[in-house]
Amino acid sequence: MFREWVSGMDRRDLLKLLGVAAVPPWLDSPNTDDHERLARAVLAPQRVDAQVIDHIDALVFDAYVADTRFGPEIALATVRAQSDLLHAMVDSCPQTLRPRLLSVLGNAVRICGWLSFNAGDKPSAASYYERARRLAHQAGDPDLAAFTLADHAILAIWAKQPRTAVDHSLAADYWVARGGNPTLKAFVSDMTAVSHAAAGNGSDALRQFDATGKHLDDLPNATPVPYYNYSHAIHTARRGQALLSLGRTSEAVPIITNSLAMYKTLERTDKTQVGTARNLLISELELSKARAIEGEVEEAVRIITDATPRITQLPTPRMGERLQDILDHLQPWADTPAIRELTNGLRHQKLIAR
Repeated sequence: MFREWVSGMDRRDLLKLLGVAAVPPWLDSPNTDDHERLARAVLAPQRVDAQVIDHIDALVFDAYVADTRFGPEIALATVRAQSDLLHAMVDSCPQTLRPRLLSVLGNAVRICGWLSFNAGDKPSAASYYERARRLAHQAGDPDLAAFTLADHAILAIWAKQPRTAVDHSLAADYWVARGGNPTLKAFVSDMTAVSHAAAGNGSDALRQFDATGKHLDDLPNATPVPYYNYSHAIHTARRGQALLSLGRTSEAVPIITNSLAMYKTLERTDKTQVGTARNLLISELELSKARAIEGEVEEAVRIITDATPRITQLPTPRMGERLQDILDHLQPWADTPAIRELTNGLRHQKLIAR
């Protein structure tokens, strides 16, 4: 009877049951066994098994990727629904599967934090990160703990709490050393550097960037980390951004420019790199900011104008904050036709709030 009910469900009914907004590729398959197993686990959490956990993990991944297509709010609703499903399964989960379930749950909660951050909700992001960190420790998952703490460091920098960012990144460095994945080690090492730069610790920042090199050398042979990848392009962009925050603008410009070329190469040659389009846009905006700081007004405006099609494809409050920051640096020229036209255009497209 249950099998017949699942077989008779159309895809929309199953998606509604799962709380899914974006359709993952594997859910398009006609495999009724998989659909039945997942539906049973949703309706009766005590039926959780390894395959159910893997399916929900896949749903979380596809929602994470959908952030770039549908925006963080829709993606967040889906990931939050999956984290609720996983949470309902914890008490009934067999002990042998419990660490895996807690890791997948912790990562889903971490992604809720990341999506909240993209949506401009920093308090919710901080709350999710704290919960994800606790779940990582319950799961005995040092890599997840490090990943979450490094994400929290990024949030602290945006919240203008650079010393707190240093606290989080140093804690992340402690845990990633106990995990061992080179991809995460490179990410955490660079986030420690960026945190030091935000706090004004220039020598510590540059020393830490140099330390990232040994992890980058290991990346070609590293096992991919779910939901994340790292590259020389990201490392180069982070170094440029750090130099910019340290006030070393003339040094930052060629490094950020180099990161743009590297990202464009990645876009053409490596489709597995999640988030390349967003990373490329961030570097474009950082370069525009650098030009604005240097007083190169026409070049700053040109970069934003050229990047506008990409901005409209990735319109998040976080991008709006970056744009507003650039306009603040261009304030001395606010009455010029070029800046007025740029500002009015961004407002008209609702890419900035004011």
